[in-house]
Amino acid sequence: MEFGHSIPLSPRFCLLALGILWVLLATSFRSLFPWTLTPPTYVADPSHLLTVCLTSRSHWLEPGLLRDYALRWARNNPLIAKEEAYASRPSLVRGPAGRENVLSAKVTPGTFELLGIHPSLGRTFQLADSVHCPNCAVLSNALWTSQFHGDNHVIGRWLSVNGRQVEIIGVLPAQFRFPGLDVGLYTPFGTGTHPLMPMFEWPGVLLRVPAGVGVAKAKREIESYVNQTNGLPSNIKLDVLSLKDLEHQSLESCAALIAFTLLLLLAFNWRTAVRLRATGPHRTVAEFLRWWLFFVAKTILLLMIVLIVSLDLVQMAVLRLGGHAQQYAGGAVMWLFLVGLTVALSWSIRDQLARCRTCLRRLRIQVDLGGSSSVAMKDMASCIYQLCSLAAWIRNAGQSWTIHGKRCWQNTRPKLPFPSSLRSISEETERSNDACVS
Repeated sequence: MEFGHSIPLSPRFCLLALGILWVLLATSFRSLFPWTLTPPTYVADPSHLLTVCLTSRSHWLEPGLLRDYALRWARNNPLIAKEEAYASRPSLVRGPAGRENVLSAKVTPGTFELLGIHPSLGRTFQLADSVHCPNCAVLSNALWTSQFHGDNHVIGRWLSVNGRQVEIIGVLPAQFRFPGLDVGLYTPFGTGTHPLMPMFEWPGVLLRVPAGVGVAKAKREIESYVNQTNGLPSNIKLDVLSLKDLEHQSLESCAALIAFTLLLLLAFNWRTAVRLRATGPHRTVAEFLRWWLFFVAKTILLLMIVLIVSLDLVQMAVLRLGGHAQQYAGGAVMWLFLVGLTVALSWSIRDQLARCRTCLRRLRIQVDLGGSSSVAMKDMASCIYQLCSLAAWIRNAGQSWTIHGKRCWQNTRPKLPFPSSLRSISEETERSNDACVS
């Protein structure tokens, strides 16, 4: 019986329980959050698809110029089997369900053919649409659902985009997502004169590499080639990325945000972090490493659980509320993750302080020697407030990164007197730790 009671107090049980919980969450809800971290789906031969876009250090380039450059690349470079151009911008859509902010893109006629996409309703653009049907539009499945509630008779109806009426000619399948962008509405790339929108409408090119050609080598050669294009301004720098590169960029951004958040949490709770270090074992190197490795492993598992739960909750809310809630999904995930991470890290530290410094078993008598629980709760509430304020700023900055296609009260803890009634308990706790060593 004693053995059964001691198992839940062991460090192995803690890590095993957290690991099992993470696996269950990841497998049970895996189908709910592919839109956040995975590359575009339902694209023909994605391994031979490349995207060309402006680097973060580049000046703005007119979309029409990049389209003309792309035509020359395809004619003169055998590594490019086909090319299509696009330009994305934020837009305001007005439809039967009201106003909705989406990312729109004008694309050249063969874009969907290059991607291997067939519409679920109607048709996509044809070569003559840029002249004879400049007001035609193709909707994403999300916009079709949010504005027309999945009406199969939507073809031929009209929608207002930035004050201009467009006629709906097609709807794309639900599995499709444009490479690197969350586009809701597509219009044809016109041949006439259009007003320039510097730093607002961002150009790009899709390239198809011939079958049988090594994509990694072709990507390097094409990137060197396009940046040496005759007539390309010297302040223009272009990136050539594969779909895997786009996925890695998303993962790197997520990892950077997590690392930055952890540093902020430690900065806001530096007293607790110092206390954790001061009360840790210092007798041997083995005890010191075991103490910190357990803390790091436990915290990482908690971090992964919080991330999955945040993604799952927001995605379920989007599915319930409809496609119009998609534009708030990124900010909601960030807020939930920051709040959850604050709670998880606070619990991880408190759990660590409640364990034996030698065997890492959780002590049956829980004693907080460095402060009161109310102070800890005030620290956590203050930290959550500061992180939520930071999340709003990061979300606003993140919106501009998404548009471009590229893309944290200091609470002073009062010094509480150490009650004399706790001294005997402290001595008893130290004797318990010494008993674990023997």
